[in-house]
Formats: sequence, structure tokens, C-alpha cells
Amino acid sequence: ETKIALSSYCSVARGEVFKHPLFAEIGARYGKTAAQTVLRWILQKGVSMNTMSTKPENIRANFEILDFALSPHDMKRIDAMNATNYRILKAGMLPWVPDWDR
Repeated sequence: ETKIALSSYCSVARGEVFKHPLFAEIGARYGKTAAQTVLRWILQKGVSMNTMSTKPENIRANFEILDFALSPHDMKRIDAMNATNYRILKAGMLPWVPDWDR
């Protein structure tokens, strides 16, 4: 509606996404990790992303999302997940953290 392009920053939410077993379950069928599943879902949604890591094995794994595609069924399963009131940045962490919900 607004035509504002989205960008995913901290795409695996500092590991918080690993609390949801669906990513590992789907990834296992493709021979991929939960992180790779999340990143591939973001990519297939047409969202740009900024993957971050200092570990060579994770940097390499980030590029290994380009050799597979999630099925429409798996995309819908992930789309159906719903988390509310979740923020990576919390008040007090940085002076500019927005207070969206008040």
C-alpha cells in the first residue's frame, strides 16, 4: 500500500527464531539449517536482507541459500506463524530505540 521497500536486519533475531522448531523441520527436508530456512523465506518474500556474522562457516552458509527454493506449501506454513510484541531492540539498549506500541 505504501510502496515502502522492506529490509531485514538481524534476520535470525539473534537466535530467537531457533525457538520455533518449524524452521529446523522444514530445513531438514532440504538439507539446510533453520537459519538457512529463515533466510531463504525472507529472500523468497522479496525482502532484502543484511546477514551478519563474523564466523566463516556462517558466512559461507549464508550464501548457501541460493541453491534451493522453499515450496509454496512451506512458504505458507512459515507465513502462518505469528509473533506479536517482539522486539530485538529494547528500551534502554540504545538512546534512539522507538516506542512503537504506546
